[in-house]
Amino acid sequence: MRKPTVIILLIAIVLSNIIMSCSSKPKQYVDKRGAYSCLFFDIPNKDSYDAHFSKAFLDGEKYCVPVAYSRYNAEKNDFEVITDIYTLDEKGKILFTLELQGNQLPTAVFPDEYAFIGFENRDQQNVDLKDVNTVVVFIDKKTGVVTRTVDPGFRAEFIYPVSDGFVLLGQNQVAKYQFAGMTCQFVTTDFLISLEHPFFAEDDRYYVVEESSESELVCHSIDFQSGVCTRIVSTKELGISSFGFFGQYFYRYDGEYKIDMETRQVSKIVDWNTIDIRPNRKKLRNSIDNYAPLDDVRFYKVYEYTDGKIELLLFYWDEKLPCYNKETITIGGSQVFNDKTLRWIVYNFNISNDKYRVVLEDYSRFFAGDSLEELQRAKLSMIQYFKDGNTPDIFYGNSFDYEQMGRMGMVMDLKPLMDENPTIQETLTLPAKKLMVNADNHCYQFFSSYWLNGYVGLAKHFPNGNNIDAFSLNEISQKTGIPSYGGVAGDAGDIVNNSLFYSFPMIWGGYHQEKKLSTSSLEQLIDLAVQNINSRPMSNDSSSNGLADDRFLLSIGAIGSPLAFARKETELQERTVFIGFPSVDGSVHLAETCCCMAISTTAKQPRVCWELMCSLFSYETQRIVVTNEEIPVNQEALDMLVETVKNPQNSKDEIMGSIVYNAQPMPDWIVDDYLDAVNSVDTIATHDRALYKLIHDEVTSYYTQNRSVKQIANSLDQRLDLYAKENFS
Repeated sequence: MRKPTVIILLIAIVLSNIIMSCSSKPKQYVDKRGAYSCLFFDIPNKDSYDAHFSKAFLDGEKYCVPVAYSRYNAEKNDFEVITDIYTLDEKGKILFTLELQGNQLPTAVFPDEYAFIGFENRDQQNVDLKDVNTVVVFIDKKTGVVTRTVDPGFRAEFIYPVSDGFVLLGQNQVAKYQFAGMTCQFVTTDFLISLEHPFFAEDDRYYVVEESSESELVCHSIDFQSGVCTRIVSTKELGISSFGFFGQYFYRYDGEYKIDMETRQVSKIVDWNTIDIRPNRKKLRNSIDNYAPLDDVRFYKVYEYTDGKIELLLFYWDEKLPCYNKETITIGGSQVFNDKTLRWIVYNFNISNDKYRVVLEDYSRFFAGDSLEELQRAKLSMIQYFKDGNTPDIFYGNSFDYEQMGRMGMVMDLKPLMDENPTIQETLTLPAKKLMVNADNHCYQFFSSYWLNGYVGLAKHFPNGNNIDAFSLNEISQKTGIPSYGGVAGDAGDIVNNSLFYSFPMIWGGYHQEKKLSTSSLEQLIDLAVQNINSRPMSNDSSSNGLADDRFLLSIGAIGSPLAFARKETELQERTVFIGFPSVDGSVHLAETCCCMAISTTAKQPRVCWELMCSLFSYETQRIVVTNEEIPVNQEALDMLVETVKNPQNSKDEIMGSIVYNAQPMPDWIVDDYLDAVNSVDTIATHDRALYKLIHDEVTSYYTQNRSVKQIANSLDQRLDLYAKENFS
């Protein structure tokens, strides 16, 4: 089981107090003066060539976009490479293209020249490049003719223009040159220079970046006159990550920041809530989702898709934007900025709505902590924050238990609105309807998609289907002689958690139901968990091979992308069944929901919130969901997904087609097994870290405190009785 990393707001007494005292923020308005506009540039394709983008540059008020194109030449057993350097005007239109042979991607742009780093012996074969010095090659921007070369006498890795020349950097060498190429000053550092973003200049002050460790960078000022480097500050001291660091600029989930080297202060210079940033439209070639700065008022973002196409988004400060005000709708939750589907529906809403603007607020700080005490303090801090009038209009993420919040009156019941709009329910898949509407015919949350979390086994070992309780699983294990769990199943505490955690309110008599587990049965469950851990294979292998050779009955896994599912069954050449988590009265087939949201009962504009959340189910949004390797909740999108993976070469949908680029057709028998798993879900995952730690700590005291199974069962039973009474009464 993947250990939960968040905690749920649950305590009933506290919730009732929140209802009485919390409210959403008063009406706010976003002033769009000084906001950013965006230019979209689709990098041109070349037949039979693959495009490779490295970096964009400013060229005065224009943009320089170099692209290398490569294709494999089978006769020469080598790659043919050409380079196109595109010059774009301030509107993103191509003004000029410089076409070059070979890989000549510039690493610096000057008024009349491009410069790149080359190797002295680049024409020799079988040369170890580590032993070769480099030269700086300057070419004319219009003709591509080499105008001059500069030999630094060391292996230069980077070149940076400065106001009166340029700077070359190696592993621990920094050399400053005049424009004509004459060396002015040379400095040797006593540290390794960062290989990512090693240098920056500001107001004729120069800084070099040390790579202190994999997770920490250190900025030094460099005085070329004296040859002295002076340590200024590290990323760790600033409280920032080295990921997304670009010298004096760095990027976080909520915006772009700049470091003032004089004061060692950090300030936000761009707030993502004020900019309309269009997310990727298709499946990305890799999961990297980065920004890069150009200067104080310009930056860019690039999307490289699996089908070979590349999009460049160029953002710039636009003082010409009209000044107009919009009332804000706030969505609050943990890691709210990281959800691509949410960003997509927010983007479409904000560019099309004249009266309202959706803004995001991250609550990760309210779910941070390792100990129960730290988690409790964070929870109380969030409660106070809401009581101070900061309740969001829409709650986001599965850090909240919306069923509990709905029963306490904190979030709206959406079922009446669904009944007013029957087309909403008509578009949904059967699993989505089953998960969103509870047994009492209430709906407290919407979500865009889900993936399956739980155990998978070979169908031949489970002839009675996918509904197995923990005790029946043990009987199958005894009968076949195959251990129940393999590899990374976790410890005994994890196994007991898997049986109790996800359906705890139902098992423990929450919401005025009958408790389903006696103390003796709990003792038996703990004993089985301990036995499974003691008898399971010592290998950490949780792959398909462990199932194929019967080293264990169940393998933990996630099911989202049909292609990933197909790879596993193809490797096995066996039919599988999604068991989920064997619990006390059957399996819990768990759906980890994505982009999960609920409308606060204190929302200023509940109808506007409803309109936004309904866009989760549109076919357009659901196609985006598929590119995230998640299971769609729109039936039309699911049908199209199945048709696409069965016939990838005939895909008529460019977005859907990006997920099956160069894929093989998916056989019908694998499609059937995939849909059986997709349709088996019966429980929405909620992550209550306090409950998890309670169960886990009690069970693992078998090892840490040498307690007996009976002692653990008695104390755990009492503690869970109290927990259920306090949280689910």
